[in-house]
Amino acid sequence: MSSFDEILGELRLQFLEGATKRLAHISQALDALEAPPSAESAMALMELMRQFHSLSGSGSTFGFPAVSAIGRQSEEECVALIEQNLTPTKTDLSRWRGRLTELSTALFQADQQAESMASADSADPTSPP
Repeated sequence: MSSFDEILGELRLQFLEGATKRLAHISQALDALEAPPSAESAMALMELMRQFHSLSGSGSTFGFPAVSAIGRQSEEECVALIEQNLTPTKTDLSRWRGRLTELSTALFQADQQAESMASADSADPTSPP
């Protein structure tokens, strides 16, 4: 494996670790938005938009175009609500929960694939130590 491939593989693993934390932040923001409206609701929507934006921007960079697409679509929906000074509906929240599940599944599968590739490389006698 080339040095470039090793570096890219390490960056992908770091992305996956960070993405897992982002999913937790998305879940927390959704929890806050599902609670009775408060001053924190607007902050939760901004946080949700920010987390989706981050996934949107970095997913494709590390080989996860589906993560970027889901993040982008969800970010755009958050921005539209923010610009119109609206609060998310139950339908919005349900849709974002579904996308959170999609993101979790996509990232879990990518993590499993990365672990499988790392195992294969360590078992390959031609691969450098």
